Amino acid sequence: MKLPTNPTFLPLLLATTLTTPANAVLKDDLTSLKESIASATNTLTEFRNESGPVNTAGMIQSVGWQVGAVLAGVGCVEAKYPSANGSNITKTKDIEKAYNDYISSLSPLSTALSNRSAHLTNATEPTLPVIQQIQSLTRALYTFGKCLYNGEVISSAAAIETWNAEGELLGVTSEWEGESGSGMRKRDERLGRKLRRESCASLGR
Repeated sequence: MKLPTNPTFLPLLLATTLTTPANAVLKDDLTSLKESIASATNTLTEFRNESGPVNTAGMIQSVGWQVGAVLAGVGCVEAKYPSANGSNITKTKDIEKAYNDYISSLSPLSTALSNRSAHLTNATEPTLPVIQQIQSLTRALYTFGKCLYNGEVISSAAAIETWNAEGELLGVTSEWEGESGSGMRKRDERLGRKLRRESCASLGR
């Protein structure tokens, strides 16, 4: 195929070739994840002073399931290189931005969870299910980020932001533990150290 000689057409042509169907799938998934996290954050913020249950655990579980579904959808479980629609997903500025936007949405969620924990007791909303779902979400975030980094889809900077977001989210569990939280806090600290060790090993590849 003969390339157009007019230079104004070249940026459009390059953009078209970089926006592959596989990349479009992941970009849409990342946008959907960001929106789901934002929705949970907004609900928790709206009801932060509510003394009754608002199904916090269910909201976090829903986000975790969605991360797991995206993880499975891009083939991270069985293949080294993430793919969609029969093609490998490639590293582009659009994917990097979409991923960073999704990761950035986790910090407000951590803040909303922290604020929510200050206005309830175990009698109004059981804390253990919330803690368990935060831990589960943290593992899913780590596995997804590791998959995309090892598959050369995101940069090391994006991977580091992932581990930082996980650490912030995991740290919130101590605020939900209440009077009987010392044992769970130690377990969370061990999990955090384990994730950081694995993260460093992953970045070293």
